[in-house]
Amino acid sequence: MGALRDPRTGPGRLHPLPHPPRHRGDHLSPEREPGPDLPRRHRRVDVLLRALLQRGTDAHPHPGARDAARCLDDDRDDAADRHLAAASLGAQRPQAAVWTRRVTTAPESAVPVRPRESWIDVAKGIAIILVVLFHAVMYLDAVGLAGALARLNPLLDTFRMPLFFFMSGILAAGVIGLPYRQLFRKRMLLLLYLYVVWATVQTLFLLALPPIGHGAVNAGWSNLYTIFVRPSSNLWFIYALPLFFTAAWLMRRWNPLVQVAGTAIVAAAFGSGLLHTGTPWDKMGRYLVFFLAAVWLGPLVRRLVPLVRWWHAGVLAGAYLLVVLAMARLELTHVPFVLLGVSVLAVMVGISLAVLLSRLPSCDFLRFLGTRTLPIYLVHTFPMTALAAVLAGTGASVAFGWATLLPPVLCVFSVVVALLLHARFAGVPGVFTVPAGSWLAVSTPPRPAAAD
Repeated sequence: MGALRDPRTGPGRLHPLPHPPRHRGDHLSPEREPGPDLPRRHRRVDVLLRALLQRGTDAHPHPGARDAARCLDDDRDDAADRHLAAASLGAQRPQAAVWTRRVTTAPESAVPVRPRESWIDVAKGIAIILVVLFHAVMYLDAVGLAGALARLNPLLDTFRMPLFFFMSGILAAGVIGLPYRQLFRKRMLLLLYLYVVWATVQTLFLLALPPIGHGAVNAGWSNLYTIFVRPSSNLWFIYALPLFFTAAWLMRRWNPLVQVAGTAIVAAAFGSGLLHTGTPWDKMGRYLVFFLAAVWLGPLVRRLVPLVRWWHAGVLAGAYLLVVLAMARLELTHVPFVLLGVSVLAVMVGISLAVLLSRLPSCDFLRFLGTRTLPIYLVHTFPMTALAAVLAGTGASVAFGWATLLPPVLCVFSVVVALLLHARFAGVPGVFTVPAGSWLAVSTPPRPAAAD
């Protein structure tokens, strides 16, 4: 007769079985070493899995590096977060039926993780390029050197940030159900820390520069202590995300239709000017709906992604172009729900283009930029403001045609500078991560007791 040792009956006591069954995942149990009793292919899988798990624990030299990537640049759904979120919402984790009446669970690090979805990275890459280009046009236009792009810049308001926030909402869906303390430490604390640090550095940098534009003031000392009341005009996005996480968490048990409909009304009010503060709060009011909608529509979008074809993107892009031109010509931007409707169409265009471009090896640079959105966003305005201050001080002038080319050139230059600085200082605590990884440490909940 075969026998298995039952850990509940104490050492030396055996639990007899007529035929020791092979449990489907038993050879992956953490207490078993691959041995000759396993088939050769199973031993190879076991050894490979253990090597990968060990390698995963040493992948990030600084404890906060993984969390920095997760906040903006990691599109993987953390399976452990999803299980914990489900438990906090009252879902019961099913207990697997196993032989010998004992529970064998894989270690937390062995929980399967969704692989990176290249189309999400490409979408974020498109969005960050448009954000950088927007600021390049804005600062060059302040010194009269933006050319024809100065008139086109406002038209892309319906594209940049709606797409960015929608992608952020898709990535946030797996953690909204976590207890708030864990959600704060895993996804929000780093963003708030970086917002305070980089907004302060940026304000001091602007104060040290000569005025940009005619009679303009770059910044005031009050910006240093009002960053939470009057958000930074350049870095408000990473301040908005923690607020959006909080809003989604507070409304997590509401009907999704109520959430989306309510925030759509708010977006229409801010977009039409019925509500207006003259600060980035206006933009937050316009874009919250895209974050919340993505939290609930993410699974549907993922199911539709494999079906996207080039003609879909062509039809959507053509419709978007016609609608934007009509909106500008007829001056419909202040009509309630017009900007919101155009922005919804823009998100559809952005996603369809991202899906198609992700299939082309030649567009892999967009995927790469999509994995570096956080450092690009934090750094890109520094070379822009410095150049604009120099141009304003020297009174330089460029022909209109050449001036149209300056914003794209400055956009590329600023992205390269941001990537180089990130490569140099990514491992320095406190620059792109929190000073200590313990700030982001989350206690692991106790594992469920073995079922009898």
